[in-house]
Amino acid sequence: MEPNFNYRFNIFLVGESTVGKSCIASQASLNKFIDKHETTIGAEYTTKIIKYDNKIFKINIWDGSGKSEYRRLTFIYIKRVQGAILTYDITNRESFLKISDFIELCRTRGKSDLTLILVGNKFDLEQNREVSYTEGEMFAKEQGLIFYELSAYTAYNIEELFNKITELIYIKIQNEASKNQGEQLILSQQKSSIISSKCF
Repeated sequence: MEPNFNYRFNIFLVGESTVGKSCIASQASLNKFIDKHETTIGAEYTTKIIKYDNKIFKINIWDGSGKSEYRRLTFIYIKRVQGAILTYDITNRESFLKISDFIELCRTRGKSDLTLILVGNKFDLEQNREVSYTEGEMFAKEQGLIFYELSAYTAYNIEELFNKITELIYIKIQNEASKNQGEQLILSQQKSSIISSKCF
């Protein structure tokens, strides 16, 4: 039975086809590697429960197709999520070079406070690496992104990734709530001041 939750976040896996987005989603939600996947058509989603700060979070993990013919659907979904995981394959340099396009898509089509994280998948295939860790890390710094390398096959850094993006989204929500409370307090004080002045 699924536990009750305090928050529900939608997170979108973005990147070229064959970088392993579906495998990341299944490893995160089912704790297992599913080797064979047909190409995702449109978008699919699965769920993950995360506990943080004495709260329970239900994470809907959306796996979007990397194919250009389904890009219009990506435009639609990216507007509705709180976080996006920009994914490339460390053994496929072309998938890394395409990440800039996906960053632009997320920043122009997504919400203004959309949380982005860059990940290089297939760390288990180190011997076939075409993109160095340093190159991925430097690119992430240039873009102002947190960076992980991970493996959907061995589950390396999968838990850390989803814990981190959940934490970042939650902190943004808390900060926004505190800001709104502060603005409401100022308005309340201003109204009280106006009422007081009218009494004299």
